[in-house]
Amino acid sequence: MKTFKKFLFGLILSIMIFSPLVKGFPDVFTFSITPLKGYIKLQNQPDFTWKIWFDATYQSKFNKYLEDHIGLRNVFVRFYNQIDFSLFRKGHAAGVVIGKEDYLYETNYIRAYTGQDFIGKDVVKEKCRKIKAVQEELEKLDTELLIVFAPGKASFFPEYIPDRYLNDSTGVTNNEAYLECFQESGIKHIDFNSLFINMRDTSRYALYPKCGIHWSIYGAWFAFDSIIHYIEKVKDIDMVDMSIQGIEISEDLKVTDYDIGDALNLMCQIPTSPMPYPYGLKFTEEGKGKVKPNLMVIADSYYWTLYNLHNSRLLWDEQDFRYYNQESFTPGQPKESPAELTLDELKKFDVIMILYTEANMFKFANDFFEDAYPTLLYAKRLEDFRQSILTSPEWLKQLKEKADKRGISLDKMITLDAQWMLDKELERENNKTNNE
Repeated sequence: MKTFKKFLFGLILSIMIFSPLVKGFPDVFTFSITPLKGYIKLQNQPDFTWKIWFDATYQSKFNKYLEDHIGLRNVFVRFYNQIDFSLFRKGHAAGVVIGKEDYLYETNYIRAYTGQDFIGKDVVKEKCRKIKAVQEELEKLDTELLIVFAPGKASFFPEYIPDRYLNDSTGVTNNEAYLECFQESGIKHIDFNSLFINMRDTSRYALYPKCGIHWSIYGAWFAFDSIIHYIEKVKDIDMVDMSIQGIEISEDLKVTDYDIGDALNLMCQIPTSPMPYPYGLKFTEEGKGKVKPNLMVIADSYYWTLYNLHNSRLLWDEQDFRYYNQESFTPGQPKESPAELTLDELKKFDVIMILYTEANMFKFANDFFEDAYPTLLYAKRLEDFRQSILTSPEWLKQLKEKADKRGISLDKMITLDAQWMLDKELERENNKTNNE
């Protein structure tokens, strides 16, 4: 027993001495340590001032800096996480739930599956009213609005959710409410959530990974292929051909198929099944009449898999991916803020696709429709005023005289007068609403 205590004391002392040496002499200790994954924010070395010294801020920040940058820190973190996971089935990653048989979830997916984040049928109906109106106005501009329900991990694997999370089920979910409203309103959509669930026991290849939160790479490719064929059908066009050489089954999980497992930062990977990966992905532009439509996408993280498919940019003439409608990504260009949602901006795109998974349906499209609705309705009402002017000879005569005096075209004068009338009408409506 004494020998064991001495050994343990010596081991701990060695680690305490070795750790700062690794950090202090990087030229000597050149071995590589796998970095931690996920959102990791390390404390920078604080700048010394007497003010933060006397209020003890400097000491606390410097102590955190030492903890975050000590040698072998990543090894210690993984070792600690592994002990908690192996002994207590506890994970050290924000929002991660360890399910039965070590299936991994995120809390927001379970909340969506059980209806705990349900926003209410009245809110859904009001949103659907705007969606339907936007869809109809976009059709007049020859722009296709496509709503895509991405699958959800909790809906796909409900049997592995810990029982304690199922006690608060409300019986109504945002997904179900939107689907019911879409069917009643005739809003075009593709429901991959229901489709994946129905295919789960018949699909030749896995559509969802055990330790990932997104659809499998194969599942994403399958959905993407379906979306392309849908666009070709509704737009009556022949797009660039997308094909693969085959499907490879690999135990080496790639891209997002182990993304939650990576976030746990364990010493050992959780045992999983091999996953399917399409290989030899090719986009062929050969042949006459190939069309590359302009695409705007408002989506959550599920679209990243499609966006990052090798050379998928060849499908589109222009692609604007608005991540949660807050950041805009275009292949080959830096991230930027989305362009203002004007009528000209909307008219630029042949297809506008909204793609969200169940966990984010409580904030579906992130105010895209709230922005597009008044933009398109303003344009519609403006055109109504223009038509009223064009059908009134006396009105046209007055505007012709005004146009000549200003030195502008009659058409420009008609638009200016229509805008003035519409602005006055909207002002009266706003005043009436405020008074009420």
